Amino acid sequence: MKKFKYRFEPLLKVKSEIEKQRQRELALTKQKVIGQTQKIQQIDKNFSNSLNKQQQEQVNKICVAEMLVYGRYYVRLKKENISNNEMLRALNVELEKKRKSLVESTTEKKKYEKLKENLLIRYKSDSVKAETKDNDEVASNNYSFKGSSLK
Repeated sequence: MKKFKYRFEPLLKVKSEIEKQRQRELALTKQKVIGQTQKIQQIDKNFSNSLNKQQQEQVNKICVAEMLVYGRYYVRLKKENISNNEMLRALNVELEKKRKSLVESTTEKKKYEKLKENLLIRYKSDSVKAETKDNDEVASNNYSFKGSSLK
C-alpha cells in the first residue's frame, strides 16, 4: 500500500503560520497594555508624591505662587491620566480583537489537524484490512497448492 499523504498539509502549515503570527500580535498588544498600565501607575505615584510634598510644605507655610504651580501640575497630571486611561481602553479593545482572532485561527488549524488525524486512522485501518486480505489470499493459495500437490 502506498504511503499516507495528507493533501491539505500545505494548508495546515499556512494555518499554523497564521496562528503563530496572531500569537505574536497578541503578545505585542499585551506588552502595550502593560506599558500603558505602568504609565498610569507612574502618574498616580507622581500625583501622590506631589500631594505629600505639598502637604509637608504647607506646614512650613507655602506661598500663593507655589500653590498655583502645584495646581497646574495636578491639572496636567489629571489630563495625562485621562488620556492614558483612554489609550488603555482602546488597547484593551484591540487586545480582545486579537484574542478573538487568535481563537478563530486556532480553531481553523485544529479542524485541519483533526481531519488529518481521522484520515490517518482510516488509512491505518484500510492498511490493516488490505494486509489481512493479502495474508488470507496467500494462505488460501498455499492451502490450495498443498491440497493439489497431495493428490
